Amino acid sequence: FENDFITGTPDVLLRQFKTTIDAKNVYYPDGLKFFKSDKDETNLYTWQIHGYNWLLEHHTGYVIRMLMTPPENLIEKEIYTAWKSINQDPDEYPSDEFRNDIKTQFDFENKMPFNERYTFKKIESTQKHFDLIKTMVTLANDYWDELDEKFENRKVLHFMYMIVTT
Repeated sequence: FENDFITGTPDVLLRQFKTTIDAKNVYYPDGLKFFKSDKDETNLYTWQIHGYNWLLEHHTGYVIRMLMTPPENLIEKEIYTAWKSINQDPDEYPSDEFRNDIKTQFDFENKMPFNERYTFKKIESTQKHFDLIKTMVTLANDYWDELDEKFENRKVLHFMYMIVTT
């Protein structure tokens, strides 16, 4: 979806309820506490939902954070970090038992019920939010144009200098 200012695609679109949903996967339980902050309004996810709502002419959206079992590469990193914290020998590798213990610690999907693995934040958007996005994008584009012009002038001056000095 796009307009003259922004583009984006939410993860879930409930047209019947005029609701936008965006899901964020977290791989550590502390990630579920993300919405406990008093600074929700400045949260980038909040503004992402405001943007989606503007694009879709909605006024309600949700950001859902879901605790998931991490992908294999993150589990491998956790295994390595944990192993190095207890074993300084660079030639020794983690045992299969150690590896399985760490994998089990991060297997949230099999050891926790779904209703304990998600949090959500409802976000209400108003025309003021949409107007602010429009204003900020316009200011950013103006600044970009100003920088672009300065650097273009710098290139021209450098080119002219090279001609005159050769």
